[in-house]
Amino acid sequence: MAVFCRHAPTARRSRSIGIGGAALAASLHGYPMFETVRRHRNWLLPILTVAAFVPFIFSGIYGFTRYFGQGDGVAKVGGEVISQPELDFAVRNRIARMAAMLPNVNPDMLNTPEVRAAALDELLSDKALDHEAAQAHLVVTDARLRDAIASIPEFQRNGRFDYVLYRRMLTARGYEERDFETRLRTDIDRQVLESGVAGSAFLPMTVSKRLFALADQRRKIRVLSFRPDAYLPQVRISDADVKAAYDANRAAYRSPEHAKVQYLVLSLADLAAGISIPEAELRAEYDAHKARWGATGQVRASHILIAVRPGASAAEKDKAHRLAEKVLQAVRAHPGEFAALARKYSQDPVSAAKGGDLGWFGHGVMPKPFEAVAFSLKDGETSGIVETPFGYHLIRVTGIRGAQAKPFEAVRAAIEARMRKDAAAKRFATEAEQFSDFVYENPDDLRGAAAKFHLPLHTLDVLPRSGVAQPELAAIFTPSVLEATFAPDSVEDHHNTKAIDVGNDTLVSVHVMQVVPAADQPLEAVRAEVETQLRQTAAAKLARQAGEARLAALRAHPDDRGFGDPRELARGTQDELSGAAVEPIMNVPVGSLPTYVGVTEADGSYAVVHVLSESDASPGDARAQARRVRQWMAGVGEAEAEAYVQGLRDRFGVKILRPDLLPGSAANRQDPTP
Repeated sequence: MAVFCRHAPTARRSRSIGIGGAALAASLHGYPMFETVRRHRNWLLPILTVAAFVPFIFSGIYGFTRYFGQGDGVAKVGGEVISQPELDFAVRNRIARMAAMLPNVNPDMLNTPEVRAAALDELLSDKALDHEAAQAHLVVTDARLRDAIASIPEFQRNGRFDYVLYRRMLTARGYEERDFETRLRTDIDRQVLESGVAGSAFLPMTVSKRLFALADQRRKIRVLSFRPDAYLPQVRISDADVKAAYDANRAAYRSPEHAKVQYLVLSLADLAAGISIPEAELRAEYDAHKARWGATGQVRASHILIAVRPGASAAEKDKAHRLAEKVLQAVRAHPGEFAALARKYSQDPVSAAKGGDLGWFGHGVMPKPFEAVAFSLKDGETSGIVETPFGYHLIRVTGIRGAQAKPFEAVRAAIEARMRKDAAAKRFATEAEQFSDFVYENPDDLRGAAAKFHLPLHTLDVLPRSGVAQPELAAIFTPSVLEATFAPDSVEDHHNTKAIDVGNDTLVSVHVMQVVPAADQPLEAVRAEVETQLRQTAAAKLARQAGEARLAALRAHPDDRGFGDPRELARGTQDELSGAAVEPIMNVPVGSLPTYVGVTEADGSYAVVHVLSESDASPGDARAQARRVRQWMAGVGEAEAEAYVQGLRDRFGVKILRPDLLPGSAANRQDPTP
């Protein structure tokens, strides 16, 4: 059963509204989003787990359940067979996520053997986690699931959960509510297992010291670069070379399937832009709600945290509470030593290094129990023991900033924008419903909808199935819109797509006028592109050969000619050398300096590096050191989580059933078919 109950449909087409939606929205007034996680990650991060649960709904993959047929088994985990349709879905999902991060890359080019292998590997790991969650009898309660869904920003309007928006976004992406909630429960289970292992990671002091030593190492270097561009004049590419490369990679040079389309966009922003708010109403809003438009109050506080891990036993909690009481007695006995006691006892390493100082913060930032106490204390006052999901806190307020109303002129634009948006929201709710009905009930073209709703009818001559790179068009032609556009109903019957919510209170409907299938481009159409790629590859090879020859000569007879000025190099710092090139330089034994090293750059350049000497930098202040330790701890946690998942895979007997899917198989190395 879905965690939000349902009313009867409100329209003649099935559009269910949750009876629990309004009550939930009301109960979540002021729900904190913990923006300080960036600064206080160690004790705030556990509450922000929902960010890891929901990327699948925004990846553009239409309702996942429709893909999971039986099909032939491709792999097995714990007796469960993974079907080909399930693997296909995982591949499409991974490509969609990659395409979202690489908007200028054709998604068809991402369908490589490496990506397919990574998708299968991820799917196998997920299944192993699912089996472990089942054996451990993990249960995600309805209350926790509601909290997780309600705290997702994409389901909120004005900072509050909006059930209608939630339902609209699920529908637009092809999800049934129960399917989405089932998937979310599964992702929560997986995340709980992995984060439990990662969160228990430990970094011994001796290892920390060694890492500090490695991180602070410096090398003084000089660089002699051999760039491919300098060798292009030497490259000769024959017609036979071009034809051979074209024949071997025809799929890379296909013209993609594309359509000529018309489309309409109904957006809250456009409605708001056409609304005018009288000056008198703006001033009345300001006078009635000066507190809303003024600067909010802030406090500055320090704390001592005695941490309690999630799921701790009663004995563990009691032990932590006794320690908190002991520290509280010490604070009361020696009020002036709060900072020293924080450094000694606090288990929040970031603030402990600063005597417990958390800096300034306003409402809605800290956990509710923490915020309530902090804003109730006077300047210089210290709290008793305060319990939050992270453990037990002792809080001292060290500064208070009261709220001050801003003048009308300073907030006029914000008031106008807010009132215009509120007025537009009322219209949008009605028009969105009518627009959705109209394009569905008049499916043969969009001209009638354009006239009825006073919307411009746009035409796009070339819409590839893989999407468009221009940001303004990519925001309209999302993966879900593209899938609906190229669906049989749209392509074969030339029906309008349904009105699809693409986010930001925007609906899109598309009408396909013509579809041009994917086709091989003749060699002459892509000859210049093929030849350019061959020339660049050959030039990079010549640059490397020249660099390696010079390196051998320098090792035999050192020579300063051609090198740049000396400079300092360190791990993790900005340098014209790429990260992959830096590591071989830093790994040169100190006893062999000075020496020469050859490295290959990401752009194909080859660099001969004269490594002159070694030095150590200052490790930095306590804050910088604490930040480094957190980064290393995160790395250790990730490594332990990976090892844990690999152990589950071994225990549940992960087995790939098809030889062509085995890593390194010849079939898996072939170029993807179009």
